[in-house]
Amino acid sequence: MMAKSFSLLRVALVLPSLLASAEASLEDSNRSTLPGIMGIPASKAFLQPTQASQGSAAVVSASSPLAAEVQEVEHWKDCNPVGVYRCNGQCLKDGNASDVPEEINTIRSNGGAFYTNIVTAAPDFTETELCTQVPGRGLVLKCQTSSRSDFDGMPDVVEEYIFEADKCGFTKLVWGTTPAPVFTCSIRCERSQ
Repeated sequence: MMAKSFSLLRVALVLPSLLASAEASLEDSNRSTLPGIMGIPASKAFLQPTQASQGSAAVVSASSPLAAEVQEVEHWKDCNPVGVYRCNGQCLKDGNASDVPEEINTIRSNGGAFYTNIVTAAPDFTETELCTQVPGRGLVLKCQTSSRSDFDGMPDVVEEYIFEADKCGFTKLVWGTTPAPVFTCSIRCERSQ
């Protein structure tokens, strides 16, 4: 029993210095020379809510990064990806960019964090994308194409949908190797229903 009390006392004495060390390390790691690359903030200020999102609050407390994260999760709570979207964008194939014909994306819930997107475009193109919601901040779906009307067999195409909270529109980023040639796309989708 005495050894357990001594261990708890030792933890209580050491914990504040470990926390201070971790905070200093975090501040040093946030001094990136490549701001915003791969989602790594260039400064701790990046984690703070903006003054506009705080309303009239001008003071940022020490706990505000956590508060900002909670606020961000609440902000996305009203954005449900289920719906019909009109989409336009561009793809890069063989080093050449070209416009993507308008497509309609119809996202349906499969329950929980799972969704199915049926993509239709002229002339007679259909595609089925199976998606799961990525846990964390914001609303992001990661998807795998399970079928395409222009390809026999299992297509090698993956997508990432990055939603904006205001109107629940999203940008769809696409990477694929089939049908050949290798391609990547950036497609903007706006909710229509």
